[in-house]
Amino acid sequence: MSNQKLFKTVAVYQGKEFKFRRVTKDIFQLRSNNAEDKRLGFLKKSAESKHIFAYEKNVPNEEIECAFHEITYADYKDFKFQVREIDESNSRVLIASYVITEKKADKLGLQRFCEEGYQKWIPKSEAQRIYKEKHYIEY
Repeated sequence: MSNQKLFKTVAVYQGKEFKFRRVTKDIFQLRSNNAEDKRLGFLKKSAESKHIFAYEKNVPNEEIECAFHEITYADYKDFKFQVREIDESNSRVLIASYVITEKKADKLGLQRFCEEGYQKWIPKSEAQRIYKEKHYIEY
C-alpha cells in the first residue's frame, strides 16, 4: 500500500490540522508527532505510552475551527466508490462501496468483502477521476 492518506479525520486548531479523538462531547484531544507543536501547548507523552503520537493537547470545542473526515473517492463506470488502497506501483486502486446493489456489483465485477460491502482492484487509468472530499463533523 502507498503512503497516501486515503481517509483521515482532522480537527483544525490555530490554522493547523491535527488528528484527534473525542475525550468528551466538549473536549477534543489533539495528537501530533511534531515537537514544534509544544509551542501550542502540546505535552509530550510518557515514554511508557503505547500510542503512536508523541504529543497531545486537550482543547475545548470552542477553540476548534472545524473538524472533518477527508475521504478519497474514485468515479468508475459512472459510480462513486471509496478508494480503500493504492498498490505499491501506484498503478491500481482498490475501490469499495457499501451502498451498491448486489446486481450492480456483479455487473461491475466487484467482490463482497463484508456483509454489505463490495470491492475490486482496478487500474488507475480506468477511473474517470480520483479525488478527495471533506465531510464536516458537527460538534
